Amino acid sequence: MNEAADQRGVVLANLPAGRTERRTALVVALALLGMGAIVLPFGGIQLPHIDAWVSITDTFIFIADLITWFLLISQFNIVRSRALLVLASGYLFTAVMQIPHLLAFPGVFAQTGLLGATIQTAAWIGVFALFGYPLAVLLYAVLKTEPEIIMLQGSTRTVAAASIAVVIAIVIALTWLATAGVGYLPRVFLTVNFLHVGSPVHLPNAIALLLLTAVVLLLLWFRGLSVLHLWLMVVMCGWLAQAIALWVFAYGRYSLQWYAGRFLFLISMTVVLVVLLKETMILYGRLAVSLVALRRLSAEKLLRSEAYLSEAQRLSHTGSFGWNVSTGEIYWSEETYKIFEYDHAVKPTLELVFRRIHPDERDFVQQTLDRASNERANFEIEYRLQMPGGLVKHLDVVAHALDSSIDALEYVGAVTDVTERKQTEEALQAESRERNQTEAALRQAQADLARASRLSSMGELSASLAHEINQPIAAVIIDANTCLRWLSRDQPDLEEARAAAVRIAQDGKRASEIVSRVRMLFRKGIPQRELVNVNETIQEMVLLLHSEATKFAVSTRTELATDLPQVVGDRVQLQQVLMNLMMNSIDAMKDVNGRRELTVQSQRGENGQVLISVTDTGIGLPPQQADQIFNAFFTTKPHGTGMGLRISRSIIESHGGRLWATGASGRGATFQFTLPAPVAVHI
Repeated sequence: MNEAADQRGVVLANLPAGRTERRTALVVALALLGMGAIVLPFGGIQLPHIDAWVSITDTFIFIADLITWFLLISQFNIVRSRALLVLASGYLFTAVMQIPHLLAFPGVFAQTGLLGATIQTAAWIGVFALFGYPLAVLLYAVLKTEPEIIMLQGSTRTVAAASIAVVIAIVIALTWLATAGVGYLPRVFLTVNFLHVGSPVHLPNAIALLLLTAVVLLLLWFRGLSVLHLWLMVVMCGWLAQAIALWVFAYGRYSLQWYAGRFLFLISMTVVLVVLLKETMILYGRLAVSLVALRRLSAEKLLRSEAYLSEAQRLSHTGSFGWNVSTGEIYWSEETYKIFEYDHAVKPTLELVFRRIHPDERDFVQQTLDRASNERANFEIEYRLQMPGGLVKHLDVVAHALDSSIDALEYVGAVTDVTERKQTEEALQAESRERNQTEAALRQAQADLARASRLSSMGELSASLAHEINQPIAAVIIDANTCLRWLSRDQPDLEEARAAAVRIAQDGKRASEIVSRVRMLFRKGIPQRELVNVNETIQEMVLLLHSEATKFAVSTRTELATDLPQVVGDRVQLQQVLMNLMMNSIDAMKDVNGRRELTVQSQRGENGQVLISVTDTGIGLPPQQADQIFNAFFTTKPHGTGMGLRISRSIIESHGGRLWATGASGRGATFQFTLPAPVAVHI
């Protein structure tokens, strides 16, 4: 769109007229009108017959209008405007009409003219030409719109050829009408040189021409004063002068009026030609200046680009090269010389390249080059250089094949020194290995610390666990003795013995489950992530700590949501967190008088998370300690390690959740943590 707008801006139909242009046009227009006015009083003066006058003027008008048509068609090729095509066709029509006018004019080639002409033929051909041009300008002014939206589609040559054919067809038809059909037209001339004074065409033609010219002038004025519009208005002023000189007072051929009318016609038809030639010369002058400036700018840009390229190659350690496989000729850029450490005076060859290649990789490079040249294919290769001082460089070479002919094969490519990148990669790999080892050691240390925390809690639970296990063991002993008594009777009671044996099995299983839960909680190993039912884990920990809670008269209550999703996590680590929070709550209620209640809740949180709350009615948590209690080695218990809550928060955060505490002194405390639910996968 911008290119099209720029192209439309260089044609006369769109170039705005300057102040000097307008003044010049006004002077010329007044001169033409003045010439027509001056002729009026003296129009009837008969002048000598100049037989060559018609030939000279018709030939000059034909050449001038033909050149004008060519220049306008050239501008039409740029903007593809229908209006400009119509205007060019008007000039072509006027030019071609001069041919039958000259052939049919009496006395030029024959007494009454050629083409079977009569004394009326040349006059009517002149009338047709006189009206045809302003009609074309009128149609141009009607079609000309700014901005021009409708443009001709298709080949401009085809459109121009079609317009030529239409114009020639119109000229042939009008010529036939003025020759073979002249009987249907009113008489204009009474004799060869004198007009028919009583002809009904003089006054109507004069009025029609005056009105047509006035309408065209108004339309051109309202379309805006472009350069072309301005000078077309000047031409129309010349037409007004002709109309006045030829038709208001008709004196016939070879009068002062007739000579002046032909001269005005000639001058008017060359106005646009002169303007077009002037603007074309100005345009070519500007174009020449622009070309010189463009060449200078291109040379500067080329030098700047070469400087930028050289600097970019230096910064990126990348050189360029060219290699003609057929002749063996090689071109190197300045940076390539630096990479291979050769002097610029040395002519590069494959032998010099292979001198620098590391001995262990010469065969590999040779095989790669042979395969690429045989297949006429692109290639990319990395290899090492061994410099004279023992320095080893790593290169990355990329080459693109250029097939200029069947026999000739050339490569253009880039060679990059990637030694620093290789060293950086090796350093990063070593650092990555060291970091992985450190992270593994940290994970193991964290696991060991968590296990140590669980073991430290084991001391507090040992008495409760002993009591918990003694209950099923005592029940097993009692049921075993009972079973023996039922079997030792004179008539053994097998049903009672069987019932006692079943109770023995149940109590033994209950003792085994207690031991299994304790072993699972305190086993050593790498955390294993799996789907965990949070409610089941809570119930297991409530059962495990039942004896500890009973020991201190703490009632345990659970409020578990039934619609909780399973979470992905390590079951043992989550058990450790719950055990730590519940044990802390029990410790906080040991010395509290009044209601001692431990409440464990599970519910859905925000964004589908699982929210677990552990609430007690203990001594409470001062607000200023709400964040400090999660710091390492900070404790509120006389014999605490200060690591339990810190480890618990680390475990929850490693599961993608959050652990926090709320409460006030003397009114209990609540510990809450969230766990993200697994994302559902839809197949």
